[in-house]
Amino acid sequence: MEEMFHKKSEAVRRLVEAAEEAHLKHEFDADLQYEYFNAVLINERDKDGNFLELGKEFILAPNDHFNNLPVNISLSDVQVPTNMYNKDPAIVNGVYWSESLNKVFVDNFDRDPSLIWQYFGSAKGF
Repeated sequence: MEEMFHKKSEAVRRLVEAAEEAHLKHEFDADLQYEYFNAVLINERDKDGNFLELGKEFILAPNDHFNNLPVNISLSDVQVPTNMYNKDPAIVNGVYWSESLNKVFVDNFDRDPSLIWQYFGSAKGF
């Protein structure tokens, strides 16, 4: 049990270090235009069959490790609170620098396949 908790805490440590480094390296840009996968909009289409803005196609496939739920094990989507504007500069900048955490999520999963879900939550609410 001690080894299991050690692996989990190491995964969190790697994520914290990567988040701190990415945030420190990022220079806020109020005009940053960056497309990301909004969790509420992924794979949603308008009446003409086009993907919604910030929705785009997000490939999901059933995975045994996740009880055959459809997941994407290489990319993350972003849940923006409903009371926040999806393109608010603080949200866009935060999503931009935190994208580098995808690599850490994948690496953590490779190191410890017993990890189920990994999350990052920002002070801005995404």
